Amino acid sequence: PSNRRRNYFSNPRVQAKIVGVFAFLAITYAATNFYVSIYNLNSIATHLEQLHLSEINRHDVSILISQQRVALEVQIAVLTLLSWTMLLLGGAFISHKIGGPIYRITSYMQRFSEGKTHPQRITFRRMDFFHDLASTFNDFQEKAGIIPADGTTGDPESEA
Repeated sequence: PSNRRRNYFSNPRVQAKIVGVFAFLAITYAATNFYVSIYNLNSIATHLEQLHLSEINRHDVSILISQQRVALEVQIAVLTLLSWTMLLLGGAFISHKIGGPIYRITSYMQRFSEGKTHPQRITFRRMDFFHDLASTFNDFQEKAGIIPADGTTGDPESEA
């Protein structure tokens, strides 16, 4: 257990692109839903106005349509807000599972090339993507003689 600050955006560039795609999907969904719903309501209103109704009934239908329009706009606003929230949180979650491993390997290679860290095995969190990348990278380090092949970390400080 370390007392490091939790890093929610480990690879901001990659994560911003992924969240951007999810935001685009949310905007597209919300706009499509809004315009289709309004179009349908206006179509119903047009058909109702063409019916042969008395002035009293026509007024009642007009009130009903305006109430339905308000109710529909509230529903669309709530659903849009919920879908935005779910898509953005989902995008951030997925981007973290993709961006974190990429950042971890990139950071390790940069620190190792600058001599700021000892050779060590790369491990990812249990729910991260690209576990096969870590395994392949560790195999590469073993075959290149960078880390020992006996399953130890390769870090003399952690082995002590």
